[in-house]
This record gives sequence, structure tokens and C-alpha cells, in this order.
Amino acid sequence: MLKPGELEETILELTSQALGKALEDWEMQVGFASKLGPGDARMLRRSEDLETSLASEPFLEVTTCVAQAAAGTVRLFLPVGAAWLLLRDVLCLPASAEREAGEPLDEMGVEAIQEMMNLLCGSANVVYGGYGLRLSQSVDDLKVEQHAAGEAPDLRGMTIRFPYEIEGAPTSEIVQVMPVPLALAVARTIRSQSAA
Repeated sequence: MLKPGELEETILELTSQALGKALEDWEMQVGFASKLGPGDARMLRRSEDLETSLASEPFLEVTTCVAQAAAGTVRLFLPVGAAWLLLRDVLCLPASAEREAGEPLDEMGVEAIQEMMNLLCGSANVVYGGYGLRLSQSVDDLKVEQHAAGEAPDLRGMTIRFPYEIEGAPTSEIVQVMPVPLALAVARTIRSQSAA
């Protein structure tokens, strides 16, 4: 049985380590310098209970599955502006390459982000794997969907939000959402492995 606050604390720590590992790997692989600020975790019954800047511009919704000891779908939301800066570095575009504010990514951009999310899952699995868990990197499971500015993301569930800083850009945010049953299964798996 989880004590009060342990669910949020466990999922926040797992997510912070997993995303931190992915960002560290991106910096080593493509020189993309970014960092997460301190995250906050909360259980949301309604999306509007969390004030977020995500809907102020187009944003990406990345969906994949958690497998092994716990199973279910996890979603990650990030602004297109942050994704564009990553693409600019990955595609070796000049620093002067610009994107109009509010402009969505083209099809090639979304496909390139899907590849980067595959790498993100691979990096995150270094952390997840330590607990007998795995994020799916299968093309059947790992999906990237682009949403227009003004669309409200569905944030119901165990929601983790991080300020996200990219060198030379305003701070944005990354939000991860796990359904509550999955978050409970993951937290119990981690707690039982840590106690062993």
C-alpha cells in the first residue's frame, strides 16, 4: 500500500530521471542543450485544474506504452516551438533558420520528431529498465500527433509538469500524463523493487 504522497513522489522521480537521461543523451548525440526545471506532480480529475501554456501555440502529443511489470499508455506533451529548436539542431539547419510563431510542423518535421521520441524512449528505458519496466519504441505504439493552438490537451490522470529550458529560447514546459491505474502499478513496482 502506498502512503499519502508516495504515488506523486515516485512517478515524479521516475519521470525526472528518465527525461533527464534523454536530454543528456540528446546533448551528447546532437549538441542540443536543454534542461528540466523542478517538476510538480498532481492527480487531475479535470484538465482545466492545471494552468498550462500548452494550448497557446501548436503542441505535440507523444503516446507510447509502458510494458513489463505494469502496462498502459503514457502521454507526453510539448510545444511545437521547443520541438522546432530540437529539429533545427538535429537537421543541422543554420541558427538563423526561423519558424513563424504559431506555425505547425510539416509532415517531415513530425516524422523527425517521432524518431527523436524513439531515441527519448530508448534513453528513458535505461531508467525504466532498472525497475523491470519498458517504454515501447515500436512504430505500432509510439505515435506523435500535432494539435492546433487553442486545442486543450487532456491532462486527466497522474500529471507531471516540468519547466523546460532550451539554450537561447524562452522557458516552455513538458507535461507527462499517466492514467491513475498505470501510475499506481508503476509506483508499486518501483517501491517493491526498491524495498527488495
